[in-house]
Amino acid sequence: MTEFEHPKEDQETPQRVLLVEDDGSQHKLIEEPIANAFPYVKTDYSKTGEEAWTKLMDTNYDFVILDWRLEGDIHGPAILNRLRNHEHYQHVPVLVLSGYLQPHDFALIEEFTFTSGIEKPFRSVFLIKKIKDLYKEAKWFRKKEKALINAFEQSHKSPDAYLDEMINICESSPRPFMLLLHSFIMLQEAGHTEDAEKVLAKAKGLKPDSATLLSEEGKFHLRNGDTKKASECLEQALKKSPKNLDRLCMLGTISMKDLETEKAVELFQQGTEIDKANIEAKDGLELSQNLDSYFKNSSPSSIPKTFAGLLNAVGISMVRGGDFEHGISHYESAMTYAEEKHDKARLAFNLGLGFLRQSDPEKASHWFETSVDLDPNYEKAKAHLSKIKSKAESGDGPAATHLDEDVGLELTESEAPLFDFDQSADDDDGAA
Repeated sequence: MTEFEHPKEDQETPQRVLLVEDDGSQHKLIEEPIANAFPYVKTDYSKTGEEAWTKLMDTNYDFVILDWRLEGDIHGPAILNRLRNHEHYQHVPVLVLSGYLQPHDFALIEEFTFTSGIEKPFRSVFLIKKIKDLYKEAKWFRKKEKALINAFEQSHKSPDAYLDEMINICESSPRPFMLLLHSFIMLQEAGHTEDAEKVLAKAKGLKPDSATLLSEEGKFHLRNGDTKKASECLEQALKKSPKNLDRLCMLGTISMKDLETEKAVELFQQGTEIDKANIEAKDGLELSQNLDSYFKNSSPSSIPKTFAGLLNAVGISMVRGGDFEHGISHYESAMTYAEEKHDKARLAFNLGLGFLRQSDPEKASHWFETSVDLDPNYEKAKAHLSKIKSKAESGDGPAATHLDEDVGLELTESEAPLFDFDQSADDDDGAA
């Protein structure tokens, strides 16, 4: 993985450009005017989204030109969503090229900073203007961002003045809405809730119907535990821009936790249509489908108090039904959506048990180690890990062959209660 660096402050033009275009005949038509306009530029090419993503992760690009309708599983919307969720590339300019952009395409493009779209065919002079404008915008943003960070760092010294300074920086910039929203995110992540709300109100006054603003407001309510308000904001944003993958997954998660399983399945399916490789969308789809099947095909007498406990109950029902492979896959997906380390440790422990009963001590050991890393005081995971290592060191055959019998894990259905994730770590897991 490349150690990413932002362009130098005195750098006036892009130095390393990635052109993602599946029509090789277009490469020269696009590259020539760029080379003429920017004498020190180096342009790399990719014909597929898969190749493009590999290059983006291996090379430090400061500008991306992206064909929207690529062949294969990774197309333009997938790459753009990935870029804007990557720590380095979220602030790298992206110019989208397409023969035809639909309204929802423009909505996604306009939702992200330093991103613009032009339709083919286009004049070379217009291409260069777009590149210059986007690069200039990204440059002033980095400069203003540094000023905002400096002002924020003074918050402990001058708690009554730092916020005014941040707002002044935003309002004196060419694009105040962009910086106000960035300040809002910065403040809420730091736990300055009241000040964040003040900045949000300023941003709302400029663009009350912005999909980006509605999405960030939804995240704000979600952090503060108000899922109803969060859903309202995120749903409004989704109507304006339906291809934002991060937002689809957030709404899918809310629906899944509210046990609106059919709605969750639909949302996560939309997410996987945008990017089949997205882990949150893939795992969310599997979990929501499993939950939907669980409630349609069984009548649980009680539902665990926590979401992680519910996911555990579904996994146990699969394993008890003899579907070990599906149960293990379910637990692996559950690891993506469990939020507390305490819960993740117990789900990892159950994965260890699942692989143990499939006579796979190597994978079992990995998950028991993961469980201990997440909760160093989790004695059951430590005991199982120690037992596996002991058998392996003694050369007593495959470590998992008789381990269940040795440690008393072969429990009947009545003997294996569902683990309540609200209980202490010493309570019985009754896991896979």
